[in-house]
Amino acid sequence: MGEVPQGSLTNNLIAGYNMVGSKVPQAGFIGDLGLNSTDGDFAFRFKNGGYAAYYKDEFGGGWSSSDPEFDNIKGPNLKVGEGFFFNRTDISGSATWTRNFTVQ
Repeated sequence: MGEVPQGSLTNNLIAGYNMVGSKVPQAGFIGDLGLNSTDGDFAFRFKNGGYAAYYKDEFGGGWSSSDPEFDNIKGPNLKVGEGFFFNRTDISGSATWTRNFTVQ
């Protein structure tokens, strides 16, 4: 029950570790959900009693992981309402995860 947020939705990100999740109740790859990542970034999902790690490869330009639930271009595949740790390595300033969303 409740309202789904709509419009331009923003998560502010700092350099270093952020605990984040999609502001809309939707599953998908983080790239499809609007999170812009740069080479050297990490994502960590709590999974099976431990953490699955995903690395944005600065040489290959895509994501790498031993977890099968990821796409090497779009990153990890999140479930509805799942939060995760995102380590933003670009320390040149703050960044945002902005998602424009409208209920159809």
